[in-house]
Amino acid sequence: MTTSSLLADHVPNHWVRSMAALPHLADHMDSAFAAIKLSRSALDEIGGPVPRGTEAALLTRLAEDLGSPYLGAETGLAIDPRNSALLTYILFNSNHLQEALHHVCHFAPVARPQSRIKLKESADHIDLIVDATGLDLRVGIHWVEFSLAAMLGAFQTAINSTSIASQVGLANSRRSGRETLSGIYGCSVVLNASENFLRFPKSVLNLPVRHADPGLLGHLTSYGEVLLKRSGPVPISLSEQVERHLLHGMAIGRPNLSATAKGLGMSERTLSRRLKDEGTSFRSLAQIVQLKLAKAFMGDPHLSLAEVAHLCGFADQSSFTQAYRKWTGQTPSVARSSLK
Repeated sequence: MTTSSLLADHVPNHWVRSMAALPHLADHMDSAFAAIKLSRSALDEIGGPVPRGTEAALLTRLAEDLGSPYLGAETGLAIDPRNSALLTYILFNSNHLQEALHHVCHFAPVARPQSRIKLKESADHIDLIVDATGLDLRVGIHWVEFSLAAMLGAFQTAINSTSIASQVGLANSRRSGRETLSGIYGCSVVLNASENFLRFPKSVLNLPVRHADPGLLGHLTSYGEVLLKRSGPVPISLSEQVERHLLHGMAIGRPNLSATAKGLGMSERTLSRRLKDEGTSFRSLAQIVQLKLAKAFMGDPHLSLAEVAHLCGFADQSSFTQAYRKWTGQTPSVARSSLK
């Protein structure tokens, strides 16, 4: 395995170690690790690698074991934001919040080459936008809610204020629980947003970071630039671009090759050929996206199966039932009952 592929397939264990250190989760960790096939020894080395997707799988398992529908957001704000990651040191030594936001966007690929974090500025606020690369990460509820909460908690600790964010946007599969999440995040929450984001009013951007060391910051950012040049962001595959396009347009209608190709700026023939080169096809990706979306939405007891069918791009519940049975050997109603 090459260094670049190793970096792409693994992430540092900082967040997993932080979760394992929480007292209220301690009794559930061993069974959760066993369920996701992660050895405790993977946490021995601070910052050691764990397979990409480990955090999402662990959060999902813990949420199931504890029966906690908001475990991701709650855990993200509960962990200690001060770990030994380079990005953490850079954040906590930035001069003010705005600089910290820019540093997080710029240096995140050092530890997570697949990460896509950017800033979008408007007249009265700035959004930190997090694109969870990978279908499982984008569809899953707890991972996105955890990562936004963990970043928010780090910024709050750095500024010494819990009132810096004005809104959180969630582009995952959650469709209920907005008021509960608003209470957890301490600000308004938008469900079914077009992007995952933390919104900060411009009035807080110049708030100083406590105990920042400008001299140390210079050394940290210089080292960060060296690491970025060595690795840098990992390009997103065409398959993942197609998955993202399908996710955003699924509720509008059934997946369509022509519309997807047009949205990605290429011909149908080129799209099909390039997907074949990656060992897949549009039809296969569309089915994978629909199935994963269906399983995610069926976990929400507030959604009827007819609503799930619509959100997964089916014209009606009957066609959804037929497709789901073909894919899994079960009807949606039987599959949903097993989740209870």
